[in-house]
Amino acid sequence: MSQNPVRKLWERVGLPASNEFILIQEIEYGFSLNLENQTAKELDIPQSLLLELISIKPSHFSRRKISDKRTSLESERLVRFIRVLDSAIKLMGGDSQEAIKWLVAPALNMNGQSPASLICTETGALEVMQLIGRTRHGVFS
Repeated sequence: MSQNPVRKLWERVGLPASNEFILIQEIEYGFSLNLENQTAKELDIPQSLLLELISIKPSHFSRRKISDKRTSLESERLVRFIRVLDSAIKLMGGDSQEAIKWLVAPALNMNGQSPASLICTETGALEVMQLIGRTRHGVFS
């Protein structure tokens, strides 16, 4: 049985994948900004693209370097992105680069918006997850 790509990524960047309650506490406290660097490195993408994918303005990110903490909202966005990315990676047969390309490309069945542009909210992320599920099962809408 193959490992869950998100859990594997979470483990590589140091998130508590096996305990949701600890994860919730860490989200509320705010992750270290180093987590962004580590995540971008693990995905082999520029940090600027990761910030765009999780809807964090580079100027906000730069200001946070002083405290080395991100807000709980920003931490939640990173976790949400990782969850959606997991499903997109599965959809793309385990290829994280193809999953990221799919996330940033406009989707006809999302009014021409990219899936990535919708995942900054929970409702948008649920829509993207439903699209991934429909696509995986061959249901085109």
